[in-house]
Amino acid sequence: MHSKRRPHDFHKDEVANAMKNHLGVDLDVFDDRGYSIHVERNDDDDDDDKNAKDEIQKWKLNLLHKDPPVFTVENFFTPRECERYKSLALEEEDRFAFGDGNEKKRDSAVKITSPTFAASSISKRTSTTWFCRYEMVPTLLAKVQRLLGDSGGGNGG
Repeated sequence: MHSKRRPHDFHKDEVANAMKNHLGVDLDVFDDRGYSIHVERNDDDDDDDKNAKDEIQKWKLNLLHKDPPVFTVENFFTPRECERYKSLALEEEDRFAFGDGNEKKRDSAVKITSPTFAASSISKRTSTTWFCRYEMVPTLLAKVQRLLGDSGGGNGG
């Protein structure tokens, strides 16, 4: 009988194998259980939970699919960082909704809405993508560099 592995089981050699022909994560950043070696303090300013600031967060790498390799990285952003990046897009939407968006600011996000299927397709879906200038997302860039490693994505070992 074939034993099925639970999705949260982590096997570093399996991840390395899935990444061998692709831009990969630096597996040296993770331990044998898939948790990051580095730790980050929760930077949430929520006054309701005084212990939240002392909570240590580690990334958790999960392999969802081998070919093509699909991963999730739990706790990649702190809750505060998530809110910050969501606000970049929301601020831009508000600017246009209230009529003061005639002029593009250098530090604003750019929204691109496009169809994801051909016009002859029965179902109609759209996709929205937000582009931000590098200087707007320094935390994202630093974390991606840590995740991919100095070489931009070796498969570690």
